[in-house]
Amino acid sequence: MNMKFGVGMLTDSLWGIAERAKLADELGFDLVRIADSQCLFRDLYVSLTLVALHTTRCMIGPGVTNPVTRHPTVTAGAIASIDELSGGRAILGIGAGDSAVFNSGERPAGAQALKEYVVAIRELFQRGETVYRGRLCRLTWPQRAVPIWVAAAGPRALRVAGE
Repeated sequence: MNMKFGVGMLTDSLWGIAERAKLADELGFDLVRIADSQCLFRDLYVSLTLVALHTTRCMIGPGVTNPVTRHPTVTAGAIASIDELSGGRAILGIGAGDSAVFNSGERPAGAQALKEYVVAIRELFQRGETVYRGRLCRLTWPQRAVPIWVAAAGPRALRVAGE
């Protein structure tokens, strides 16, 4: 069995996150995840850009983003950019939403909304287009399908994660 270790980071300082990510990479951590909560921390994708530029080996991604605060084309395009910048080291963590959602006055996504969001992003990566909420959406330039990890707790969300 090959055990891997990752670290989750809160972005209290952009340059601090770059330094901590570099250290984690040098120490052999396999994954650096950045919290996605726009009301509490620095911007996720600015932070991931710095992580990509200051690491060479570890996988990187949000820990986790959500279907409520970003449209799937925005999320897919942003993580595909990070994937390109990092040389194919991105992963995309998606969950129902917590502090990013609550601090925006919204409610977390239900299992069906989470599923639709994950399916939409997968289709954008695989086919370059999807129908989301009844509308055709396109994203034609990503070079590969970034792996998607679904964070889940309840039985319905766990079912989504297993699909």
